[in-house]
Amino acid sequence: MWVLIFIVFSQPFEVHHVEVLGQYESRNACFDKAKSVLKDQPLRTTLSCIPINAKNIRKKISYPR
Repeated sequence: MWVLIFIVFSQPFEVHHVEVLGQYESRNACFDKAKSVLKDQPLRTTLSCIPINAKNIRKKISYPR
């Protein structure tokens, strides 16, 4: 599964908020939607297609001591 996210920045290195624009079964479907959204993309924003699968989830969480 792929998720298309829209990130809005308030400062050069500060995120104002993040929105999920959709979930897609394939990378191509996600990138096709991203291309159509890019036409009207405002300043200080970015789009990204993120893969979501079991490999992205850490099975063991280690805490600093």
